[in-house]
Amino acid sequence: MTVLELCEQYIADMEAGLVLGKGGRPKKATTVATDVGRIRRHIIPLLGTRRIKDITKPDMNNLMKDIIAGKTRVVMKTEMLAEQGRDVCPPVWRHSGRRQQRSAAHGPGRRM
Repeated sequence: MTVLELCEQYIADMEAGLVLGKGGRPKKATTVATDVGRIRRHIIPLLGTRRIKDITKPDMNNLMKDIIAGKTRVVMKTEMLAEQGRDVCPPVWRHSGRRQQRSAAHGPGRRM
């Protein structure tokens, strides 16, 4: 499974209300929109073609550095998203483990 495939599944599950936020409730529409934007603008362009099982902690550190350095920057209403794009990775990996598509112990975001 690639990062792109996992991200698309996570997005679909989030939009279907299967990904829970604070208080054990489905994420609010605004949170879903923000997370989808971060995933599509930052994670997929930088890691989308990579296989999940090949992602390492150094890869995650490089992802954060690349996002902060502006490699995925676009002109937007706010630039805060570029700095916060890295925050959505750990929930994606944890969700992967819950769906039993791969062991949660292998999720690189979990070890950060």
